[in-house]
Amino acid sequence: MKLTLFLLPLLLAACAFPAAPEGVRPADEEPEPSERFEEADRAARAGTGVAERLLPHGVLEFGRRDAPATLLLVTEHHCQYCQDFQKDVLPMLIDTFVGSGGLRIQLVILPLRKYRGSDLAAAGLLCAAEQQRGFAMHDRLSRGRSKTREILVAAARELDLNVPSFEECLESDETRATLETQQWWLRSLAIDFVPTYFLNGEKFVGLPYEEDLRARMEKIIGELR
Repeated sequence: MKLTLFLLPLLLAACAFPAAPEGVRPADEEPEPSERFEEADRAARAGTGVAERLLPHGVLEFGRRDAPATLLLVTEHHCQYCQDFQKDVLPMLIDTFVGSGGLRIQLVILPLRKYRGSDLAAAGLLCAAEQQRGFAMHDRLSRGRSKTREILVAAARELDLNVPSFEECLESDETRATLETQQWWLRSLAIDFVPTYFLNGEKFVGLPYEEDLRARMEKIIGELR
């Protein structure tokens, strides 16, 4: 598989799998929920948009199944650069490429031991995805730093999930087994930093410049259509 690395500043714009220094977003600067994510989620629930799908290994997919381009995003809920990807890059991809049918997005979490609650947040995403609200939960978990069980349950209520089923899922052996299989699979891809993403199989590491990614997407989709 071809590996493409950005210039050093962009490679550093990623969270390392081992413990590494990282800046912390001030508490009063937590990003607002993505309007594009909210709009896409409402449209899907109303039957006027594309519904999300939970794939094997706990991969969450959004967009048309026959889209010519696929972006697999490996991310984490606490990582600053992952939160920036969620806040700044994903809304552009949804608005520009998913809505037009050119792109489907696949999302998977790689928990990092240096973040307390990383495993719990990954389980919360899977459990919300079982109720067709995975992307909405991911958007909420990508804000701020604290990921406690109480915060996850509050988010489940906010999303109108079946809370008892959600809580049962958090504790289930099946959820733990899915996360273990998922992490084994991701490590087999030699992922050392998040965010890492694969665009039609080509691997990129770090937080991209939005315009660079937009141009790359337009080129790929144009060639495949």
